Amino acid sequence: MQSDGPVPRGTAAMELLGRRPRIPFGIHLTLVCEMPDYRWGPMAARERVPSLLDAEGELFPPTPAGRAALLGRARLDEIECESRSACRAQ
Repeated sequence: MQSDGPVPRGTAAMELLGRRPRIPFGIHLTLVCEMPDYRWGPMAARERVPSLLDAEGELFPPTPAGRAALLGRARLDEIECESRSACRAQ
């Protein structure tokens, strides 16, 4: 499992929230790499979410073609798996 993905200070943020539980926060889940020049893989094991990955084993790019490819093949059970893994990552 990837620890921080594209959020290098994610762990520190979760530690702060643990010490200060009244700080309002939200969770942003994504199924595409949001930056075309900075690619990353899933939070779940790649073999558990193959329908969410491109030919290089990374999340699809944030382009019209990338989003169309994802929508054309994404399986609901794998979306759930990736979303749950992302929520548990910290």
